[in-house]
Amino acid sequence: MAKKLAQDRLLFSIILVMLSFGAVMVFSSSAVLSMDLYGNSYTFGVKHLLIVGMSLVLMILVSNRDYRKLINKSTITVLLLTSLGLLVLVLFLSPVNNTYRWFRFGMFSFQPSELAKISLVLFIGYFLSKHYDRINHSPLKVMPVFFIVLVISGLIIIEPDVGTALTILFIVITMFFVAGLSLRYYIAGGIGLIGVLYYLVVNSDYRTGRVLAYIDPWADPLGYGFQPIQSMIAIGSGGLFGAGLAKGTQKYFYLPTPHTDFIYSVIGEELGFIGSMVLLILFGALLWRGLRIAKRAPDQLGKIVAIGITVMFVAQAFINVSVATTLLPTKGIPLPFISFGGTAMIFNLIAAGILLNISRYTT
Repeated sequence: MAKKLAQDRLLFSIILVMLSFGAVMVFSSSAVLSMDLYGNSYTFGVKHLLIVGMSLVLMILVSNRDYRKLINKSTITVLLLTSLGLLVLVLFLSPVNNTYRWFRFGMFSFQPSELAKISLVLFIGYFLSKHYDRINHSPLKVMPVFFIVLVISGLIIIEPDVGTALTILFIVITMFFVAGLSLRYYIAGGIGLIGVLYYLVVNSDYRTGRVLAYIDPWADPLGYGFQPIQSMIAIGSGGLFGAGLAKGTQKYFYLPTPHTDFIYSVIGEELGFIGSMVLLILFGALLWRGLRIAKRAPDQLGKIVAIGITVMFVAQAFINVSVATTLLPTKGIPLPFISFGGTAMIFNLIAAGILLNISRYTT
């Protein structure tokens, strides 16, 4: 029988440390850009603190509500329909940097793909908890779920945002793997995914350029290779201990979006190998606590949702760090709990609240 405990204090502490680390680095990495855009060096930092504060309140509220009451059919239906509606609606707005990803409200913005991401984690968790023993014996029940995932992923690709779509697919695949889905489905899906990725790359000049720059960034140092080259310069120049907090130079309009997608590069330059490793250790600790919570969850719903949320955090961190270190082609994925970004921060902390709530219950 499940019993209620205090929430995972270590996980809560890890998240607070990461948020504090991130706030310091957002102030440092955004100061130059903020001065250029707003005439002061702290606009992005202050805005980030406001978003973190609001998101922390939401996290605490969610962490105190029983996840079994929160994750139900009605809530999931509303979340999925809202996600689908917003993903369609955003395609009819004016593009921002040639993409259709955001609703703009003055200085603030809302990215519906972030809502879709957590909605799918809860939806898949709820579905698998109801059909845990039958997913390999009732393929017709699984197909509508994959259809919903593909529709949402397809809308995100149209924005275009292939990185987020691939992140969602990876999370979903992991959740089904944990639930015991047969290997034959992964083989068929993997072949199809490779074909789709090939089509998306060869039929898009900028995707082709990014892949070629990944292979040899110096072949186009002022074009598609500019971002990975500047990122390597930033991390490489940091050495063991870094240039010192706020003393980095790559944020002076060399690194694109230094406070969001390439914040890890700024960390590497200013805090060096030591600072970078501290952050990676924190993500490793987050992975450990998330898997521990999943293992001790009192039911399949708690187990699968905890796995999905944990993988969501770690997958995004892996992609962000891999892009900054040129292990993957350039793709804009923020670093969870660290990067500046309102929508991502809000839904990451809501997801963390659900994970903390699951930790309150054990068998």
